[in-house]
Amino acid sequence: MASIIEDELESSTSNVIYITEEHRIEWTHEATKELLKLYDEKCDMLDSGIISTQKKLWELVSKDMNKKGYYYTGAQCENKWKTLKRNYRSKMEKMDKYGHKRPCPFENEITEILSKRPQENMFNRSYVSNKLGRYGKRRDDFDYQINLNDPPGFGEERDPIDIKEAKLLPKVEAATEDLIPDTEYIIQDNFGLTQVVEELTQLRKVVVKNNKTNSDILSKSNELNMKIVSYLAGATQRETQTLELEETRMEQQNEIIKQMKIQNSLLQKLLDRLG
Repeated sequence: MASIIEDELESSTSNVIYITEEHRIEWTHEATKELLKLYDEKCDMLDSGIISTQKKLWELVSKDMNKKGYYYTGAQCENKWKTLKRNYRSKMEKMDKYGHKRPCPFENEITEILSKRPQENMFNRSYVSNKLGRYGKRRDDFDYQINLNDPPGFGEERDPIDIKEAKLLPKVEAATEDLIPDTEYIIQDNFGLTQVVEELTQLRKVVVKNNKTNSDILSKSNELNMKIVSYLAGATQRETQTLELEETRMEQQNEIIKQMKIQNSLLQKLLDRLG
């Protein structure tokens, strides 16, 4: 699907005359509104995998803008979106700082787009570039670093700080389109989640080891119990044999006494006859 879209882009833009930086017109209200609508739609396509890269996203936006009669390149559409986000963010920060705000153009449309994509919300993410950076403080008390030339969804989380100390450093003047090809995007791995997974893995190993040890101990305990039962059974048998032997000995002694009595009786009778 992505390759088909790319082929259509290459074939459909050959006869289009774009507005260049040397010959440009202002963005009208309707053109800007159409840009926001198309960007929202193409972001859904990017999320679902229909579009493979940010570059193709903006090329598709530019193509659909052409169909509406607004001839801007993909880079110009992207720069306009970043300008809108920058103005939106500035208005929100002034509202937080001074307690009031001036009307922000297309505030509802931008709020809706950012609410559906928290990773692109400049109040919730950091944007890191090797060329150009601006620093500030997140709206939800997190430190962040912003590069207005970066595409949505790239950045890293930092440690919590006091939002009252939030400041913006002056913007470094640089040609935006010159920076885009050389920009490096860095995604910060969630170290906390990785650490938790590692700890759970170690805990599982300990539990498995303890279970094996307990199983070995139980097996040895059962073996010892069998030996005790066997010994006790042998002792009972030996005791029974001893009782039987003692009973036999008593019977033999009684028989001897009986025979001696018989002999004594015969001797007495013999003595009586002789006397």
